[in-house]
Amino acid sequence: MPLTPLSPYTLPSSPSALPLPSSPTQKFFLLFLAPEDQATGESWCGDVRAALPVLRRVLGGSGGEGDGDRDVLWE
Repeated sequence: MPLTPLSPYTLPSSPSALPLPSSPTQKFFLLFLAPEDQATGESWCGDVRAALPVLRRVLGGSGGEGDGDRDVLWE
């Protein structure tokens, strides 16, 4: 299943309120990304620009080839 961004996503006030997987062995990723520059359509942060294509490919976002069993909240 491809990665689908949940945006906007509001973080809960406490980490204990995060929607964690039911299985303790299931992986859970929460990514904090810098917003896109409206003029360029890309993140203003160079680290995010460098990492985002890799994250999408590995985690299955934007038609990538991820393993499909990971749930990721994109913001």
